[in-house]
Amino acid sequence: MGFPTLTDVTPPNGTAVPAGSRILLTFDHDPCAVTAESMNVDGKTLPAYGEGNTRIVQALTPDFVVQWEGGSTTLGFPFIDDATGDVFPGLAIKWSSPSDGTTNVSRRLYSNQGIKLEFTELIASANVQLLEGTDNLEWTDVTGGNDPYGFNDVSVSVRLLPNPNQPLRPNTTYFVVGSVVSIDDESMAVSISFRTGG
Repeated sequence: MGFPTLTDVTPPNGTAVPAGSRILLTFDHDPCAVTAESMNVDGKTLPAYGEGNTRIVQALTPDFVVQWEGGSTTLGFPFIDDATGDVFPGLAIKWSSPSDGTTNVSRRLYSNQGIKLEFTELIASANVQLLEGTDNLEWTDVTGGNDPYGFNDVSVSVRLLPNPNQPLRPNTTYFVVGSVVSIDDESMAVSISFRTGG
């Protein structure tokens, strides 16, 4: 029978998709073990899932290599904003809560729920701080989501969890600063600000 051949990719290679989309691979016969370079997180590579002649991989990076016994191929899926359909130019802040430059922010609300930033790509690591002037308020930065492959540290979002000993104060300007690294090793600086109300 020979080595399996990849006969179809759905959606087609080159299609713009939201980060984390599932890609269906169809082979002419059972390919057994299939791995995707994009599913390598912290040195772990998870196999594609499925049975028979189909496998599903996840587009965690815009370009990645799929390998199986006797073959490999490079796939590319530009990431888009799943709400607007716009193609992202690379790693960027998609939105934040509170938004950059917002005034009259509810200090009670954010002192309870924390601050959230969502990015255009999946985030592997973050080092983000909340500053009042130059003072670090020691809010805890976390990344995470319910990744279907079990990597719960893979997400498009970063949250700053409140420090109960350092709640937001009235009529004060705060800065969220630091850096993030995407799952495909692209890095960017983070800098947003907001001001609380009275």
